[in-house]
Amino acid sequence: MKGGFRTLSNALSLLRILLVVPISVSLMLDTPAGRGTAMLLIVAAAATDFLDGYYARKKGEVTELGKILDPVADKIAVGAV
Repeated sequence: MKGGFRTLSNALSLLRILLVVPISVSLMLDTPAGRGTAMLLIVAAAATDFLDGYYARKKGEVTELGKILDPVADKIAVGAV
């Protein structure tokens, strides 16, 4: 386990948190284009969820920050949607 916080896995978790804003805005538009955009962004957020875990294990980038950041990012993203 690494002690650093600058890892690809942590960056992907942060990206998932940042995607919450455009997802929320797209959903609030309540138009076909807004819903389509939201769907694409949700798929991107789901991909970051898969990839952060994959890279954390594959590259040995499991960090204390990542152990906290990943579930928090999941809760924020699911709660917003």
